[in-house]
Amino acid sequence: MFTALTTSIVGRFPGHPPYAGAHDEVIPRLTLAESAVAPLDSLEVTATRSLPFTRRISAIEVLTEEPDGRWHRHWRIPLGVRR
Repeated sequence: MFTALTTSIVGRFPGHPPYAGAHDEVIPRLTLAESAVAPLDSLEVTATRSLPFTRRISAIEVLTEEPDGRWHRHWRIPLGVRR
């Protein structure tokens, strides 16, 4: 589903490819931790036990890397039916 959603967004906004076009293929990924001291081995074991998983997507967010090297939310589009 993520790949289909990404393809659809790229079709609508071809001038703004994911990762600025640096990659030929977008491979879905999930960041579990971003830390020099995170217990990566135990995180991997715990995460692997939970695969495969599905979650409902409630928004699309664009993140940009700032000069300080950190990623920040640039904008967010909520998804779903408004009532």
